[in-house]
Amino acid sequence: MPLIFSVDTSSSYVVLALGDEERLLKGEFVWADRSHQTRLHPLSRDFLKQAGVDLKSIAAFGVVSGPGSFTGLRIGVTAVKGFAWALKKPVVTLSALDCLAENLAGVPGWVSPVIDAKRDMVYAARYRAGKDGRPVRVGREQVVIPKEWAGVLEEGTTLLGDGVARYRDVFLNGSGKKFKAAPESSWVIQPASLWRLALKSFKRKDFVPLERLEPRYLRTPEAIENWRKRRLAK
Repeated sequence: MPLIFSVDTSSSYVVLALGDEERLLKGEFVWADRSHQTRLHPLSRDFLKQAGVDLKSIAAFGVVSGPGSFTGLRIGVTAVKGFAWALKKPVVTLSALDCLAENLAGVPGWVSPVIDAKRDMVYAARYRAGKDGRPVRVGREQVVIPKEWAGVLEEGTTLLGDGVARYRDVFLNGSGKKFKAAPESSWVIQPASLWRLALKSFKRKDFVPLERLEPRYLRTPEAIENWRKRRLAK
């Protein structure tokens, strides 16, 4: 049975998931803050060793390609790209917002993950449960001002993600609408969610050619914006 190894570095955590076509075999999430660069490879090595699995036996890789931390995404995508090139294995890419919404599979009504995008913005999307109870995205992912996003959400929407904490006064206290906050334990992508969505893409063969595998930022990185401003100022 094929094994799928998935990685998420879109937030302050490193999330790892190993599963086959029937179940999650092992999952782990570790606080990494700004140390993804030094921690991802040792964590991955030890994770697979504890699972009794050799990297060469992995049939496919999954990676969260965005949106989220620019540095974290780059590190995760680069690592998985390296694994896949070396082993000649396929890769599926996942959305951080989709994975967060999957944490609330079975929750009725509207769900909206909200990720802090810095610079007074958030990454966000809306979801409703499909026939199987799994969240289905309605509309596109957005990078938006928190107050504007609160204005378009339906009353009673369940919110999750670090953007809810960052902009609590907007979403939970000052929007004029009543929203529900999911338990904070669901505000980080869970290994089970990572595995389920990777498996879904694997079964559909939604593989990304390695030459096109890149982080998906949704907005221009601040370093590039600053460079453009300096060029224009000359």
